[in-house]
Amino acid sequence: MSGQPPGGGYAFKIPGKKIFDSGDFRDRKGDILSVAIDSAMGATTVWMSPETKKRLKEMKRHPRETYEDVILRLIDTAEDPEPLSDEAIRGIEESRKDIRAGRLLPLDEARAELRAAWRTEDPE
Repeated sequence: MSGQPPGGGYAFKIPGKKIFDSGDFRDRKGDILSVAIDSAMGATTVWMSPETKKRLKEMKRHPRETYEDVILRLIDTAEDPEPLSDEAIRGIEESRKDIRAGRLLPLDEARAELRAAWRTEDPE
């Protein structure tokens, strides 16, 4: 499957990648992005606006880099190889509760308290 989608845009094949079943999706600006699977060819055709194609092209590290490589690099960047642990998430939630409850110290006050506790002088 190739060519231009209705209303303009561009199509790219991504060999061996099945991202969605066929259908229409909207991007952040509300433009329709059509995605279709060509299972016989093992490729995915992604329809996108000219602006999206231009942005992808600008992200190429060299002129011969494929759009698949650019997209895979973006996916790798977006995926977090080390997701937060349950303990870290609980700590963040507790900190947010402290912020909402006003249990904070401005930096200058925190420094003054630490200096007093350590009995050090202000370097300024």
